[in-house]
Amino acid sequence: MVAIDQSNAIARAAWENRDLPNLHFVQANVWFPPFAERSLQFAMSIGVLHHTPDTLRAFRAIGALVAPGGDYMTWLYPLPEEDSFWAGLYRQRDRHFLKLGHRLPHWLTIALCHAYIAVFFPLVLRFLKAQYRVNKDRFPIYPDRPTLASCTAARCSCLSTT
Repeated sequence: MVAIDQSNAIARAAWENRDLPNLHFVQANVWFPPFAERSLQFAMSIGVLHHTPDTLRAFRAIGALVAPGGDYMTWLYPLPEEDSFWAGLYRQRDRHFLKLGHRLPHWLTIALCHAYIAVFFPLVLRFLKAQYRVNKDRFPIYPDRPTLASCTAARCSCLSTT
């Protein structure tokens, strides 16, 4: 497994996870990643790509690395005008975890994250299915960005759209 980050924070992440022999850290630009196109079986970005100057370009750069049949999972923070369900969910998350995680032992932080996901993911999935009538492979991204909204959660078939 390889993690990339453009900032110097990657050095700290590498140090803090130095006991994990299968995890490697590379300082790199997301627009020019140090991997061959279609070379990854799985790529994931959670709450990161929207911090780049061009979110769609970053999304496509990572997607181009995924091999045919591979998986690509990404999540972006919601736009301010998006449904209040999301705002409430994030307020609840922040109320539980803001400024707490770094004070807890690592094992407890991981255990709490697993529990949080186990509790809230089924609720979020149920909401998505009811609200957007989606199946497990298709989730809305942003209604005002049709090239992204046509993407599936698990496949990169939309990357050729403009």
